[in-house]
Amino acid sequence: RVAVALGGVLLVAATAAAVVYGYRAWRGAASPAIPTFRVEPGTVQVIAYAKGTLQGGQADRLMAPSIGDDLPRISFLLPAGSEVKPGDVVVRFNTGQEEFKLAQAQNALAQAQANIAAAEAQVKAQALQDAYSLQHARYAVQLAEIQVQRNPLLPALDAHQNDLSLAAAQSELKQWQHDIAQQQASGKNLVATQQQAAAKARQQAADARQHIASMTLRASRAGYVALEPNRRGNVLYQGAMLPPLEVGDQVSPGSLVAQIPDLGEIQMQAHLAEAGSAYVAVGQTAQVRIEGMAGHTFAARVLRVTGLGDTSDFFSSSQRQASCVLTLSGQDAALRPGMDAQANIVLSEMHN
Repeated sequence: RVAVALGGVLLVAATAAAVVYGYRAWRGAASPAIPTFRVEPGTVQVIAYAKGTLQGGQADRLMAPSIGDDLPRISFLLPAGSEVKPGDVVVRFNTGQEEFKLAQAQNALAQAQANIAAAEAQVKAQALQDAYSLQHARYAVQLAEIQVQRNPLLPALDAHQNDLSLAAAQSELKQWQHDIAQQQASGKNLVATQQQAAAKARQQAADARQHIASMTLRASRAGYVALEPNRRGNVLYQGAMLPPLEVGDQVSPGSLVAQIPDLGEIQMQAHLAEAGSAYVAVGQTAQVRIEGMAGHTFAARVLRVTGLGDTSDFFSSSQRQASCVLTLSGQDAALRPGMDAQANIVLSEMHN
């Protein structure tokens, strides 16, 4: 009986285990549910991503004056970022040498004017003396003619002597007329020479004043000062960070010293990776997000695109990038040059 009871219990347990195992196997073999979704037409935008900084609009470029072979030296310079109004002095160069040239030209002009006065006085005095001598020669001719008129009443020898006296007086008058003409021409040449010297000195003084004026660079529009790096006296290598220009630096004639970007127009100087740069074109729209202004986006448009450039240096691997400039639409007083920004440039749109 005990054996039969144990056998029954084992049979029931085996049957239950078989049922449970079979049920689990059936559940595992059942096919899972298939997820479904609805396909709807829409618009897909192909985006190129760029990073950069904000800057002002079209800049007013201030160039160093080109005066001879001398290197202009900066004597006054507004700090970078200074706001300026039209007419404000931004850069002034040392004018010591030009002021010395101006003083020399002014002294030469004063000397030439004194020489002109002296030459004119000499010409006037000579003219008075020549007029007296010429009148005296004419009187001598008239007296000789009167004596000749008495020849019919005089002996032949006296008459011949009168004729010789008249001829001598007439010859002296002609000589005086010739000499006076030459002296007048010489006097005019002397005055003209001094006048030319004065004109030359006057032009030199005007050039020196113009050069002195050109060595003061003023802003022609409202904006802020952006200084150029000092490329003289610094070791140049790829990736080098050059210091900005400062007072005492010498610059090359005609080189760019500073820029005055227009605050009325905000632009973004952005850098593109090589992969997306080939598809960015002028006129494409973009959305710009400013670092530190979460939740704010600004509409923009691609203004210009530059070519690829190698941005590798000694410490990093080679990477080729292109640059583009985007102009932001609308005005916002919170936007300032130098802010970091990210732009999503819409390369193309696929509708439906």
